[in-house]
Amino acid sequence: MAPENYYYLYQLGKSYSVVNKHREAFDNFFQSYQLYKKNYSVNENYFNEPIFINILLKITEELLLHLQEYQQAEPFINELFNINPNFPDSLFYQGFCQEKMSRFGEAIQSFEKALKLLNVDSINLFPGIVSQEKELLPSIYIELARCCFINGNEEKYGLYIPEAYRLSPESSLVLLQLEKYYLLKGDLPEAINHHLKNNITFGDEGKDV
Repeated sequence: MAPENYYYLYQLGKSYSVVNKHREAFDNFFQSYQLYKKNYSVNENYFNEPIFINILLKITEELLLHLQEYQQAEPFINELFNINPNFPDSLFYQGFCQEKMSRFGEAIQSFEKALKLLNVDSINLFPGIVSQEKELLPSIYIELARCCFINGNEEKYGLYIPEAYRLSPESSLVLLQLEKYYLLKGDLPEAINHHLKNNITFGDEGKDV
């Protein structure tokens, strides 16, 4: 039986996540979260500590990106917002969750707010917290492009997909969206060009729209 130690459970969850045992990872992160709240319930200042925010981020990551349990992720995203409403990782996860629940207009607003926060010169905006910071930018642009495409906003789609390509030119998802973009514009040669790039780089992998 695991010891009653939130940090041990947090590290154990990370170990499970690395080997793609995501249900076990979530279970340990959630136990760590519960134990931390139990230990420090008398002093809510402890809920602003980097370790607690890191636990919340890991729970959210497992639920959204690996377990696809979007509704279950929302309370943890809200808790992150209560701690800091301007944390870009929280905004990305909020947008991703809204996108997967077909709330595309809300998702676009969340992603665009995250972009505004990240398009600054500062680095290490949140010391002690495992923030992806500017590493989020390619993912934000591609998700924004997807949401705008589905939501029928071709103008914004045309703005965001080139940025996604600039930051992540070998991404299969980006190349697939570029193929769609040029088909919409009626530019068949460019659409074929990006289709071929995608096949050369990834074969038949990564074709999930």
